Amino acid sequence: MNQNFILQELNSIKIIVEKELKKKGYVPAKRKQDGSVKIGNFSIIKEQDGFYSVLDSNNNIIAGRINLPHSAAIFANNLALGRWTDREILDIDRRYGHYSFDEQLSKFHFSRNFHSKNYDKAEIMNEKYRTARLKKNFYKNKILTGFDKLIKIT
Repeated sequence: MNQNFILQELNSIKIIVEKELKKKGYVPAKRKQDGSVKIGNFSIIKEQDGFYSVLDSNNNIIAGRINLPHSAAIFANNLALGRWTDREILDIDRRYGHYSFDEQLSKFHFSRNFHSKNYDKAEIMNEKYRTARLKKNFYKNKILTGFDKLIKIT
């Protein structure tokens, strides 16, 4: 009898804490056995190609090909709160992915041109690489700032 009372009290405290967190804009995430993360009625899975997807309770993809798990978490949290998302976070994530790819490609072309002694083209590719890296980091920082706001519970 005493154990049941304690379990009931713990459960009621859990419900109160979850309601308070939801008021503050945060739905607690739970890791599932299959490696996915559940936020409210939505799940975040990592696809085999390295991208992330947000699924609804029927396993329908709400948003796919997300580059950063932070972006997926922000998106899923907004959905779990019942907010209509304007997909801005997905646009920022897409830009991050674009500049990440551009950075890798420019670095490859720089190296190839440098080794073939085509220094003018190598210099152009190096500048393109540095610009893409700066833009990639800019968009990643925007996402991380939003994620930090999400996990900061005050």
